[in-house]
Amino acid sequence: MSSLLDRLKRRKLFRWALGYVAGAWVVVQVVGELSGPFGVSDALQRGLVVLLAHGLLAVLVVAWYHGERGRQQVTPSEVTLLLVIVASGVFSARHVAARPDSAAPPEARPGELEEGAFQVAVLPFQGFDASHANAFYAEGLHAELIRRLSSVEGLDVRSRSDVTGLPPDQRTPDRVRSLLGTPYVVNGSVRVDAPRMNVRVALTDAGGGAELWSAGYDIDLSAEGLVGVQDSIALGIAEVLGLPAVGRMSRPPENEAAYTLYLNSYRSEGLATETEVARAARIVLRQAILLDSTFAPAYARLAFVYAGLGGVAGDSPVLADSAVHFANRAIGLDPTDPSAWFGLGQARLHQGRMGEAADAFQRASALPAHPLAAVGQYGWLSFLLGRFDDALDAWTRLIRLRPDAVVNTLGNMGMLLLIAGDFDEAERWIAMAESRAGPRPPVSVWSYGIALRAQQGRLDEAKVHARRFVDDQPTVPAAYAFALQVALQSGDIEGAVAAGEQGRRLSPGHRSVVGLTLRSMYGAALTKAGRDSEARPLLLEAAEEGRTRVAEGDERPGVAFDVASAYAALGDTEQALDWLDRARAMGWLHHRAFPVGLAAFEEMEADPRYRAWVARAETDAQLLRESLDPLELERLFERVRSGGM
Repeated sequence: MSSLLDRLKRRKLFRWALGYVAGAWVVVQVVGELSGPFGVSDALQRGLVVLLAHGLLAVLVVAWYHGERGRQQVTPSEVTLLLVIVASGVFSARHVAARPDSAAPPEARPGELEEGAFQVAVLPFQGFDASHANAFYAEGLHAELIRRLSSVEGLDVRSRSDVTGLPPDQRTPDRVRSLLGTPYVVNGSVRVDAPRMNVRVALTDAGGGAELWSAGYDIDLSAEGLVGVQDSIALGIAEVLGLPAVGRMSRPPENEAAYTLYLNSYRSEGLATETEVARAARIVLRQAILLDSTFAPAYARLAFVYAGLGGVAGDSPVLADSAVHFANRAIGLDPTDPSAWFGLGQARLHQGRMGEAADAFQRASALPAHPLAAVGQYGWLSFLLGRFDDALDAWTRLIRLRPDAVVNTLGNMGMLLLIAGDFDEAERWIAMAESRAGPRPPVSVWSYGIALRAQQGRLDEAKVHARRFVDDQPTVPAAYAFALQVALQSGDIEGAVAAGEQGRRLSPGHRSVVGLTLRSMYGAALTKAGRDSEARPLLLEAAEEGRTRVAEGDERPGVAFDVASAYAALGDTEQALDWLDRARAMGWLHHRAFPVGLAAFEEMEADPRYRAWVARAETDAQLLRESLDPLELERLFERVRSGGM
């Protein structure tokens, strides 16, 4: 035995093997990271792993024959072994790569849940102790049970983000009923004692607090055991609610290790921030899909994780491209997964492809167990794109689902009414949004309050509100954009320039509409201050960036309007009018809510073509106002005011 070890050492097999394994690991990681943006298929990745594994055998053969000095000749036995390894590697790689990859996403036709469906919220499961195993199995099983229950016909299940967003002290049945409007609550706990896990679960009537059903399960810590307990829980809940019996999951996970990694991606214990959670999830999910390339939930969660990281990184193109790649894989495997469509929507949003983002959010919001955020995002994007009927439908739906927790939606409704010219009704909705928001309103509520006061000619109040917005959120570029616009409208050119300078410092490369608006309006303020040499390059830059965005498919009418503003401030009337027409064709009416947006066009007010454009926009607003049903708006307002109960 010692003789063999001595020979291995002399021939440096361990060094050769260690060096090769390290290099192969780097290759696999690099290819994995590039798979999203460069579309490297799973088949190619699987084939590469197999070839690298056979390459290790080849390296060991070469080391055996040549690792010892003085032995450099090639022998027939060495050639034979290498040929066998190469042939085996090629055959195995082709066989593994031949397994089907996910196809391009088909057209999904998701349907809305029927009226009268039982509404249920599944609260986060608790671990009996603080161990790592209890934490990640509790979080993973919670997420998977929501997916499983969503397949029960007649059951309307709140999304995971809806329930995890509730503060821990608000996760009692009566508070869940009040906050989420769900009459039924599922809660549970897990205890892991490998290789077994004990699961306790109960269904409670959130109105009276009565426990309608409970059960305990002692299962193997295996994919089969975890899937089986989800089926048993779904069957028990369906039976007690009188719903049709449910069968087993259509496709249990093929790879047990992949399923365990997927569950681990939900772990938040020990991680300080959402970004840390997402980065940890990305690692285990990529490992999961290498083990099982047809595991749709892992792709969907990867899309969601990459989209979230893209937002943190300032709309990183690489991260957004990766999110699109993984979302399309997930949709191709399972077009009924709302998280896949939601991840696709978030990614398209980061890319500025608003129409595609809105379509993805709409598809997500039509599926069971969709995040309420999908409905909100669809409504907001519809509003930005000038699709006001769609925006109103989405916000109406949100109010019906969550009448007590829709501060942004209240403000959005007020903004829509401002655009339509119904100022009194707009004031009611925005005032309610401000009162519900408390001392720290979100950005949208601050901006709507400023817009309302400016539209009503209460410019002193609007300026005070804008200063409070800046004081409350001094790192938010939108705060300075509104301060700039109000100062410009009130003739405070010095204040407008100061706000523009600060806003530009905060968002030098900001790709949002706010960043573009800041540059165009700041340029207009510099022009009015007589600082033309500073204004001109800034305005040209804003105009060029806006034109590029539109050419690349950005459908936001606000981008076209900002281009028009930049050209107006540059004195190029023809270009300004052309881009105003483009903005109107894309659905732009928002200057009616933010009249200050027209401050850049003061020099064009005598031009009959500009006056004709304003008149056409007024006609569009009148048509919008006539399309609103005042009785339905009143019913919605009362529903919100009373808390929907």
